[in-house]
Order: sequence, then C-alpha cells, then structure tokens
Amino acid sequence: MLRLTLTQPRDERNARLVWCVFFVALAACLLLGNRRSVTPHYDRAARHWLACADLYSHDGRGFLYLPQAAILYIPLSLLPDRAAEVLWRLLQIGVFGVGVLRLCRLAEQTGRVRLFPLVTCISIPLAFSAARNGQSTLIIAGLMMLAVGEIARERWSRATVLLCLGLAFKPLTLVLMLLAAAMYRPLIGRLIVGTLIVLALPYLTRDSGYVTAQYAACWEMLGLAVQRGIDEPWAQMFGLLETFGMHLTEPVQTAMRVGAAGLTLLAAWQAHRNLPAHRCAMYLYALAASYLMLFNPRTENNTYALVAPAMGIVCAEAFLVERRYVLGTIQLLFIGGTLGSFEVGSWLAPSFEPIWLAPLMCFGFTGTLLSQLAREVRADAAALEPAALPVCLPHRFAS
Repeated sequence: MLRLTLTQPRDERNARLVWCVFFVALAACLLLGNRRSVTPHYDRAARHWLACADLYSHDGRGFLYLPQAAILYIPLSLLPDRAAEVLWRLLQIGVFGVGVLRLCRLAEQTGRVRLFPLVTCISIPLAFSAARNGQSTLIIAGLMMLAVGEIARERWSRATVLLCLGLAFKPLTLVLMLLAAAMYRPLIGRLIVGTLIVLALPYLTRDSGYVTAQYAACWEMLGLAVQRGIDEPWAQMFGLLETFGMHLTEPVQTAMRVGAAGLTLLAAWQAHRNLPAHRCAMYLYALAASYLMLFNPRTENNTYALVAPAMGIVCAEAFLVERRYVLGTIQLLFIGGTLGSFEVGSWLAPSFEPIWLAPLMCFGFTGTLLSQLAREVRADAAALEPAALPVCLPHRFAS
C-alpha cells in the first residue's frame, strides 16, 4: 500500500504542498501570538552589533553563536517583530525542505522509488518544535544536506560556500566540515580559505577592536556553554547515562567524544572507499548528524530535527525499496520515540528529567545505520570480487 500511495509523481507534488501547509500553519501560529521563540536572541544580537554593544552574556545562555549569525539577522531585525518572525520561519522551512529533497535525490539514485513523500511525513513532525521556536538548526541542516549533494557531484566550491554559510549560522556545522575535509582532498584548501573569509568578514563592518572583543567574548561564551552541557543533563549520550545514575567525569566524556569521532571518521571513510559518490554523501550527512545528536554537549530534544531526514530515508528505504518490514517498523519506533521524547519520557520515567529517550532512540538508529553501511560495503565488495565472474571470460574482461 505504501508503494501505491507514496511513490507516485503526484505524491511528490503533494509532499511539496505539505511543506507549504507546514509554513502557513506556523505563520498563523506566530500571528496568533506564539511566545515560544528564540528569535529575540538573534534580534537583540543584531541590534547590539549595529550599536557596537556586547553580543554575549557571561553565563552560557542567550545568544550562543558566532558574531556572523547576528550580522546575517540584521535585515530581519529592521522589520516589525511579527514580519521578522514569519520571514525567519520561511527561510528555515524553505532551506530545510529543499535540503530534504536533495538528500532524498541522493538516496533515490540507488533505486527507482521516490522517497521524498514518506521522508516528508517523518521530517516535518520532528522539525515542528525547532521551527516553532525559530532555531537555526533547520537552516544548518538544510545547508548541510545541500552541501553533501554538491560534494556528490564534485562541485567543491559550491559545497564550500554552503558549509561556510552553515558555520556562520551555527558552529555545529564544523563537524560535517571536518568529516568532508578528511574524505575529499579538494575541499581542504577551499574550506580553510572559506573559513578564514567567514571569520574576516565582520572586520569589514565594524571597528577591529570591537570585533576582536566580540570574538574573545564568543570564545568565553562557548566555553561556558560547553561547561553547562557537561555539568547539567542534556538530551545527548551523557545526559542519558546520567539520568540513570552513571555520571562520567569531564576527561572521560572528552575521551569518549574523541573515540566516537574516530569511529565516525572510520565509518565515513569506509563509505567513501566502497560506495558510489551519491550513497557516500548520504551517509556522510547521516553520520555527522548522528554524532552531533549524541555528543554535542548542548543537544536539546528539538535539536533532533537535524537527524530527522536521515531517519526518514533509512525508514523509507526499508519499507519501499528493500521491503524489510521488520527493520522499517524498528525505525518507526525510533522515530516515534524521538518525536514523543518529552511526553513519553515523562510517562515512562516520571521521576527523571525527560531528556533520556531521544538520545536512546538516536543511539539505536545509529546502530542500524552502521549495520546498513557495513552490509552495503560487503555487498559492494562481493560484487567486485573477481571470483564471482565467469571463469570463461578473457582476463581483460575479468579485470
């Protein structure tokens, strides 16, 4: 039934319409007085930049981004508040939706089934909270997905621009930048130059002394924010462990983050060596997103919007391409647990902070993602095994 109702051209047109309805519903919510929004932090930072005032507090709260994010928000800060809120959501949902479509196109090259409709049905519910709050998670997720699409086509300069723009919006993009640089040599120099340009641009808009002071305050703020992420339970791996009584010291957490980064790099390298470019690019995004959710010190429940498209693709492929219904059902459980992480977590363990279920679901998803990657690598290696070729073929064909 899924194949009949979610894989036709008209279903893809309907999926695009669903993204429009998503934006209209959010815009209506904003115009009716939604008060759950972080955009005042962006607006305040943009106005402070124009006034050469301090951007950052000194407690690890509030505006937690590079000065470039404040500069990028300046055009919206000049508009009335409601108009700025609506246009900010339009930018978020537009970039995220186009990114989801691009990531689906990468996965669809393996088969002939359209994945975008079902992935849309999975991504939008998981993205709702981040979109309502106005968090830039959706923007950087969209830019990261567009970037891996350009990497698959070996359009290195375009990929660099997208990744550097993502870095300007939110430093979390750095994880994908490092992974991509490790995988693709043509990106190394471009990303270094692009990052230097991003860091230098604020000096073109304000006095160098003021910019340098804001960079120093930003560095202090990031340190405080990370420390809060270590000292308090958040919706990541160490928050999950602490919820159930396993408190790990800061050095142990750092060592585990480094070890997980190494395993992520190894998995990405296996994909790069053994899989087609479009498939490798899809895994590159999924691995980076999973690592960020589990090991970023300040992951929140609504940050899991970033990994939602990868979850959606694995689930859609299980149902629509591979017909592995048990795997698809397991993925739906991971998705449902992530979506209801606060409510279900509170119901299952009312005495605990409801930040444990989303990382648990993401840990399970990451396990199935790595298992699927290993299976694809083995299948690719078997397909290239010379012994699998007919022995009667001349050597020039067998090679």
